[in-house]
Amino acid sequence: MKTLIQKCLIYVTPHNWYDHVLTGQINRPLKFAEQFYNHNLFSNLLIVNRLRPSRIFFIKESCRQLLIKGVLFNLFFDKKNQVYYMEHCIPFGKLEETILPWIIKYILKKIKQKNYFLWVCDPKSAGLMLKLKSINNLFDAYDDWSLSPFYNKKKRHMKYINRGYLIAKNNAKLIITNTIHMKEKLLTKTNKIELISNTSSLKIEDKDTNQHNDNKIVGYIGNIHERLDLDLIKSIAEHFPNVKFIFIGKNNYQSNYFEKLVNNCSNIDFIGPRDYKEIPSYIEKFDVGIVPHLVNEYTLSQDSMKIYDYLAYGKPIVATKIPPADILAEIIYVGNTKKQFIEKLDQALCENNDELKNRRLIFMKKNTWRKKAEYICKLLED
Repeated sequence: MKTLIQKCLIYVTPHNWYDHVLTGQINRPLKFAEQFYNHNLFSNLLIVNRLRPSRIFFIKESCRQLLIKGVLFNLFFDKKNQVYYMEHCIPFGKLEETILPWIIKYILKKIKQKNYFLWVCDPKSAGLMLKLKSINNLFDAYDDWSLSPFYNKKKRHMKYINRGYLIAKNNAKLIITNTIHMKEKLLTKTNKIELISNTSSLKIEDKDTNQHNDNKIVGYIGNIHERLDLDLIKSIAEHFPNVKFIFIGKNNYQSNYFEKLVNNCSNIDFIGPRDYKEIPSYIEKFDVGIVPHLVNEYTLSQDSMKIYDYLAYGKPIVATKIPPADILAEIIYVGNTKKQFIEKLDQALCENNDELKNRRLIFMKKNTWRKKAEYICKLLED
């Protein structure tokens, strides 16, 4: 297979990368990396990520070949996928910005790579763009980490997340983002930003499943936490007492509000987290997929992958006006208020429209991870 770009890609990713690979997790950086090595988009791929010190000093067994055992880093080579992994334990911030570029240059020399692109996915590591003067550097601003409840009480994280966005805004030669919110946040008069949305990792299927069944099922797939509009969920469950509402995902609520809601509504089933490989068997049974999220600055910065998963099966979808529902109103139902959401859900439950289903499937076939990755590569070459 011909290599698309004859340069090495240094791919700086969020932490614990290889653990995510082994456990089959689904996220945007992982899916792009899969395209790079599965379809030979770069001559070499060096994945750089941060681990706890114990993981550097005491190496877990894996199928990767250890090439260099350093003091603060290890370099592995995955023969199967032809990928280099550089794992380090340097804390993000000034120390990482000082030491890590030197280590990366040392590794590039060892693997005989002179020409490279730098792609940063973690805003806390955006400072590397100041020290690694590549021909092109790219920053992937997926979601707004500065609004994440995971970081809002971690002052040091927030400091370097916000600093990273500022560095990327002024130094990245190309910024890609998955929402209009992030594009507007990072746009200047001189930088180049492309809106590259997420998509589904499921196989696109055209199956005639539950649409003609009298026992309707409405489903939600995703982590259960504060982004859910519990008042809205309660209202739709009460308005449609003969519809079964199924929620699949890990319950990350800090309170017991969601648990109380499930206990008080007999037509809501919470079945907990499931492996991503099992998700298709659930979506097939859904008559409608829902995304009843609160609309706020945080949810407007995210690009809901679950909507794309529902679309991969051509399912009717009802969502609040959060990305990507805000730009896909022609093929999904959008409810801006509680009343509208109930009305749209009623329409979706009665939907019998093969043309609309086909439009959803066509949209997904035109928006695969591979096509998005190839488009980004062309932007880098230009």
